[in-house]
Amino acid sequence: MSSPLGVYFLDVGQGDCSFVVPPGGGSAVLFDCNDAHVADRFVVDHGITHLSAAVVSHLDVDHIRGILPFLEGFLARGGKVNELYIGMDGDPDKRLKEACTALLDKAFAWERDDKLVLCSPTRESKPKIVCSGASWSVDVVLPYYGKQLRAIIDGEQPNECSAVLRVTCGGIAVLIGGDAPLSSWSRLDDGLVKARVVRTPHHGGEIRSGVDDFSDLYERVEAELSVFSAGTNNRWGHPFEDHVHAAHRAGSCRVLCTQLTPRCHERPEERLTQGLARTGEVTYAYRHHVKRSGGTVEVPCAGSIALTLDGAGGYSVAPARYGWHDAFVAKLDQPMCL
Repeated sequence: MSSPLGVYFLDVGQGDCSFVVPPGGGSAVLFDCNDAHVADRFVVDHGITHLSAAVVSHLDVDHIRGILPFLEGFLARGGKVNELYIGMDGDPDKRLKEACTALLDKAFAWERDDKLVLCSPTRESKPKIVCSGASWSVDVVLPYYGKQLRAIIDGEQPNECSAVLRVTCGGIAVLIGGDAPLSSWSRLDDGLVKARVVRTPHHGGEIRSGVDDFSDLYERVEAELSVFSAGTNNRWGHPFEDHVHAAHRAGSCRVLCTQLTPRCHERPEERLTQGLARTGEVTYAYRHHVKRSGGTVEVPCAGSIALTLDGAGGYSVAPARYGWHDAFVAKLDQPMCL
């Protein structure tokens, strides 16, 4: 393989936006998008003019808010999109709010005009290959199609419809969780659930069901790095302390969060300047300068996180392992990741 494969977990506040950039560049797979501006600048800066696929994990607004404006701008500039993976996750009358309706209406129009092909973000007996090359692959491993149907009919667990991507390259696996709960993850066999890196589901929030515990997932995954994509001022208390501790696995797994939250430091804004100083190691700090409602600010911790898979069984992480980040979190009130 002449060049590495990149996996980028972009800092978009409370929500998700991930890109997989295959060897050779120029094309990519987009998985969710909470912030169109961040995604747009990413593809411009990386010279991406072709999306093999855009995958919508499910229809929660913090996963789809930016998909429509991003794709509209990308296509208007002459960008090409092969496939858009998007599915239902509940009763249309209850789930299809304004953002969902607009996105689906436009998706139908794009397919009618031969701009892209609509696909289901589900698997059947085997994972669904989104795109692949000689030594790499991007696959949908969850949910099972039957699980999606049951969740829609029951109308109680829309997150059970959430897609999960598995990226493999040179023997390394990376799992990118949407909001899938443990009841979904439990169906994956060990060969598919093992991964060196996991982007944790539901921003480090509630994924438990019945007698399950967060550790049930992370003990099976056995990751070396867990990434939490959560916003400084989110109202759900993400990430949960016990979720972070489960992913940390008593120190055997490194934890990186895109943004600093009050769970780790009572007044995150005190660390804004320090956090901004190093986020450019991965990509420009597009979002961090935006003031939110009420004068609050978003504070990067690790910020955007980039994995580089070399195709020979090795990978690197930026922010680099992990000197400046360790120094940053060591000054916090009660950092959960140490």
